[in-house]
Amino acid sequence: QREPSDEYEDYGEHYEDVYSSRSQILQEGQGEAPLEDELPDTTMLDSVILPAIASVNARVALSALQRAFTEAERIIPGMTMELVNEIVDSVEHVEDER
Repeated sequence: QREPSDEYEDYGEHYEDVYSSRSQILQEGQGEAPLEDELPDTTMLDSVILPAIASVNARVALSALQRAFTEAERIIPGMTMELVNEIVDSVEHVEDER
């Protein structure tokens, strides 16, 4: 039967030392608030990516609304005119109350 080598035992001790020191570093870091210099720079996210996504979402929503109005007008001719007349009447009514 083969005996374990001394080299293997040394590796195990080294691994335990490295692992425990990394765990200790992680535990120590959990209680501290990150310094401002350590915070990630979100300039590109805030100024480029998020506004671009919002713009795309708005265009998609407007495109869907356009398709819905087109389809509604095809199914019920004159529906758009009726809706616009209702909106105009509502706005005029609000202006008259002022």
